[in-house]
Amino acid sequence: MTQNPPDPQNPGGEQPNPQQPGGFPPPPPPSYGSGSQPPADQPPSYGSPNQPPADQPPSYGSPNQPPSYGAPQQPGGFPPPPPGGGAPPPPPGGGFPGAAPPPPPGGQYGQYGAPQYGGPAGGQWGSDQPPFSVGSAISYGWNAFKSNAGVWIGAFLAVAVISVVLQSLLNPSVNVDLGDAGSIPMVEYTFAGQLLAGLASIVTYLLSAVLIQGAVHKVNGRFEGFGSFTNFTHAGPLFVAAAALGVVSLVLGLLSVVSPFLTSILNLVWAILSVFTLYVAADRGLQVVDAVKESFRLVTSNLGSVIVLWLATIGLVIAGVIVVCFTGLIIVVPLLVLAWAFAYKTLSGQPVAAP
Repeated sequence: MTQNPPDPQNPGGEQPNPQQPGGFPPPPPPSYGSGSQPPADQPPSYGSPNQPPADQPPSYGSPNQPPSYGAPQQPGGFPPPPPGGGAPPPPPGGGFPGAAPPPPPGGQYGQYGAPQYGGPAGGQWGSDQPPFSVGSAISYGWNAFKSNAGVWIGAFLAVAVISVVLQSLLNPSVNVDLGDAGSIPMVEYTFAGQLLAGLASIVTYLLSAVLIQGAVHKVNGRFEGFGSFTNFTHAGPLFVAAAALGVVSLVLGLLSVVSPFLTSILNLVWAILSVFTLYVAADRGLQVVDAVKESFRLVTSNLGSVIVLWLATIGLVIAGVIVVCFTGLIIVVPLLVLAWAFAYKTLSGQPVAAP
């Protein structure tokens, strides 16, 4: 009997496991946590509703265990699916590549970048007004006069008659010295005459405020015939300002006794700078000092345009005096009152009603 020599790899003579090459022991059987081994020929059942494995999530399709949507989200940040199975809804606002955002709620346009149409309602006062020009002022005055010619002529005649009567009674402003026979008559200004002339000037300013009030109503779109001349929006500030301008004219008239030339220059400068005072008082109700300041500001800010309109005013008055012996003033004076009202509104950045 022949005996095999001992194997150097297995000196003890142990027989290796035929199923595990290399002589390593087999791995231990898997543990299912229940303390019992399943049959070798039967795989574990994961579909049992009573004993789901520990690492298997519950079935959301089970009618006995509806998911709670108020519970924290599942790992991964996705909410649980709705009852009955199916894919979960997409997150608000899209979330899928290429998906368009939902339309904005009604009445909230512009939320998703829609273009914004226009600016503040109505826009800024005067933003749609054409630039001021002397031609546009005269044209507006003429068209506004034509639209209510009879009313303006009647109002002007009433004011003019009262003014002329008062001027004739209160204005013996000169003393004519005939001297000797054959000598040249000499005109002499007297203090009493200038005082009476100043009083007549105050009355004239008060009467002119009536026409200016009508013109302000016209440019504001509230002209309603003869009643517009006596419907004073700010009667107190208007007549106080008119009386104040008359007092200044009275003072300047008294200074003419000392220096007629210098007084004439001062009269001209004051007349130009204060030209918008009554319009401001009638339209905005500013007190006399503030109305004068506003007039000064408008004139100095637009000095060139105001001077040109002033020269046009002088030219039209001369034309009105020449045409049929003063009768042209029936048209010229209302036209100019309306033209200066247009100038005031336009230069102050306010809209003007249609003539």
